[in-house]
Amino acid sequence: MQGSSSANGRDRLDVVVDLGAGAGGISEWFRRHTGAAVVAVEPAPGAREAAASLFPALTVRKGTAEASGLPDAIADAVLLSGVVSLIDDLDAVLAEAARVARPDGAIAIGDLFSSRRATIRSSRNVFRSVESLTEHVATFGWEVVEVGIGSPPPDASWALAAAAVDRWIRRHHRDHPAFD
Repeated sequence: MQGSSSANGRDRLDVVVDLGAGAGGISEWFRRHTGAAVVAVEPAPGAREAAASLFPALTVRKGTAEASGLPDAIADAVLLSGVVSLIDDLDAVLAEAARVARPDGAIAIGDLFSSRRATIRSSRNVFRSVESLTEHVATFGWEVVEVGIGSPPPDASWALAAAAVDRWIRRHHRDHPAFD
């Protein structure tokens, strides 16, 4: 949302921040596809360990989507992948994304959404409609420039990153009660 690399006058991204990076698969995919330095911010120690082990070219650091600990205006793009549906109150997350993004930066949100106009709550998940999220991000000064809905075409490099995460989890946590 907001701009894109061509809209901000740059041909490429230099710094990407992934807030709530998990085990780093998406961070690594962006690093490989953009050539940018990617900072993977994640609160869970196990996920940070996996990301650092699997993808040594990433900068992995402790932090949350609401409080990354990063300097102001550091990122050309901020990623929120699979984070929006886990957060009840988005204001702190969107404020953090706006703070770490450069004034001409972009935010990318990938998640599960409600197919209806109404928000659906299920356990700890919050599935917002695309329309309600669009309205919400506008209050932070972001402009939606593209919305994609549905299954994207498979990408071989994404499959490689996802497979690396799956192998690491199997190797290090196959005996954990939640593994299955």
